[in-house]
Amino acid sequence: MEYRAPTQAYAPIHTGPVLAKVYSAGQVAGAAFLGGPIAGCVLLGSNFGLFGNSDARQQALGWGVIATVGLWGITLFLPENFPAFALPAAYTFALHRIAERLQGGDIRAFFDAGGQRQSNLRVVGIGFLCAFFVLAAAIALMMVLPPEILPEGIEPAPGSGSPMIG
Repeated sequence: MEYRAPTQAYAPIHTGPVLAKVYSAGQVAGAAFLGGPIAGCVLLGSNFGLFGNSDARQQALGWGVIATVGLWGITLFLPENFPAFALPAAYTFALHRIAERLQGGDIRAFFDAGGQRQSNLRVVGIGFLCAFFVLAAAIALMMVLPPEILPEGIEPAPGSGSPMIG
């Protein structure tokens, strides 16, 4: 097999045999579905790092945090009858498209050079780990917010100041 250069302006950092593994656009979307935008962006960032673009790696992680916090804000203003699957479907689809657009050519070149895809088990693990941390951060945030700005149905526990679903 002959190596084809990446389509981006940067080259992968590997020079010898391909040892690292890359995440496909589908795996980025799967992680996003399981763990929110931050999970998909962690995988995007990992790919950018593998391809030698550390600035894009940092940006991907930053955008993942911004998108996750933004989703928290959006959900506070959604009507009760808003379909529960709409937001996860939207950001899962968006992250698949972003991964394909920004990294698709590099991923294909990596595979053509003998590179391997990262394991789906790792994708699931990262997705669930990110979901855990996002949930923990949301709970911690609800515990410090004043009760008057909490969503309807969440009230402070009597005498504790911490929220309780009621």
